[in-house]
Amino acid sequence: MIVIDAPHFYAAVVFDRTRLVIRTAPILRYMIGWDRVRVLAYARARGWRAIERD
Repeated sequence: MIVIDAPHFYAAVVFDRTRLVIRTAPILRYMIGWDRVRVLAYARARGWRAIERD
């Protein structure tokens, strides 16, 4: 799971065993199917803080 802390929201994305996003908060639903690297790169590009959790 990665928790994203952005100026206007705080939300998480959940990964399956293959490290693809399977569940998100509604504001991040476009990330379903993304891999971990893509999520982290996108968050960094947007200036969001991304925290990896178990």
